[in-house]
Parts: sequence; structure tokens; C-alpha cells
Amino acid sequence: MAKHFQGKTVDGVAITLWPTIHKEAAKHKHFTILVMSEDEGITDRQRRWFKGTALKALSDDGNTKEWWDLEVKKHCGGLALLKKETFLLESGEYVGRLTTVGVSRKNMTEFIENIISEAITRGWPVPPPDADLRRT
Repeated sequence: MAKHFQGKTVDGVAITLWPTIHKEAAKHKHFTILVMSEDEGITDRQRRWFKGTALKALSDDGNTKEWWDLEVKKHCGGLALLKKETFLLESGEYVGRLTTVGVSRKNMTEFIENIISEAITRGWPVPPPDADLRRT
């Protein structure tokens, strides 16, 4: 499982737990260090929680991830918080979908809070995310 490390810069110098990162990297034959701004990192991690943790937990309990994706977006404010994409099919028909890609950190945080609330209310087996994924 991937480890997440955070750091910051002071006067253009990266300040982080380099010895810990080196120790973790040494456990693997290959590794990648991806540098992102905090805004990018939180939204990407939020999206991974939604797709890889929440939807997986729900689909393990029954139905497919695709079914749960639609169900969660319907009950958790997807229309108001997520981006809408429209596609033109070869038949000339338009179809739409809601996506988490490109959603603001604030909207994704609210969407996660809605998922947690609905999970409690409906008895969905969704584990809560790390606290830092829920910040705005």
C-alpha cells in the first residue's frame, strides 16, 4: 500500500521527513515520488478515497461499483457539487454523467461529508477518511 508523506518549503528548500521517505523507498525495487501542491494532493487523495475505499466497501456489500457510484452521487449532492460531462453518441443522442475529476477541494470535502452522513443514516459500510481529507 502506498504511503503518503507531506512536507513544505521554506525559502525554496523542501522541508520534510527525508530519512523516513528514504527508509520507505528502500523497501521497494522501484518507487515514484510525486510532488503536488497541497490543493492537488488533497483533491486527488479525496477522489482515491471515494473510488478506492468508499465505493469498494459498498460494492463488497453488494451491487457493482458502477451502481454504487450512481447511487452515492444521487443521494449525496452530486448534482450540486460535482462536474457534469456531456457526450455525443454516434447515434446523435447526448448522454451525461457526473465526475469527480476537476472538482474543487471545497466541493469534494462537502461531497465526502455528505457520503459519511448518508452512510450513517442508511447503514452503508463506508469507513471514514483520514481527517485531513475532510478539511477545506
